[in-house]
Amino acid sequence: MESNAPDLNPLEPKKTLRSDSPAVVESEDARSRRNITIGKPVDQIYAFCRELRNLPLVMKELDEEWTAEIVREIPNEEISWRGLEGGRMAIQGTLWFEPATAGRGTVVSLALDYSLPGGKAGEMVSKLLGHSPDLLAQINLRRLKAWLETGEVPTTDGQPSGRSTDEAPMKNLH
Repeated sequence: MESNAPDLNPLEPKKTLRSDSPAVVESEDARSRRNITIGKPVDQIYAFCRELRNLPLVMKELDEEWTAEIVREIPNEEISWRGLEGGRMAIQGTLWFEPATAGRGTVVSLALDYSLPGGKAGEMVSKLLGHSPDLLAQINLRRLKAWLETGEVPTTDGQPSGRSTDEAPMKNLH
């Protein structure tokens, strides 16, 4: 059986995503793809992510009013979505789900693409501030893992010191 999941080695150069996945734009500069292993079965993670209203719980850039539509799905393997008009940024993405080896849960891969107000200038400013699609994908996957494994996303909000958990160094996402 041919796998629809992307290459799961984050150290290899990015490859062009499948052209039959309409939610992910093929531009190299605006696209990112990362993966993480989550200690839950594929069907539970898929069910959570398929309810698009759940995504703002774990995706930092989305607000509660965010609305989207599913543009492609393969049950328990892939979900692609795109945000509908009216959001502060046009965002689209694809999640792939694959059982991890040795029954360790599920490998979840996320590809994001977004455009900010201001076009190329807005994208350049965003990258200069450290808000790249690649970093956003890493942050969102860590938040998804935390939510699904513990029921909450850790935060330093309200603490007198410490940096945001989203800014913590990215050691190993697996």
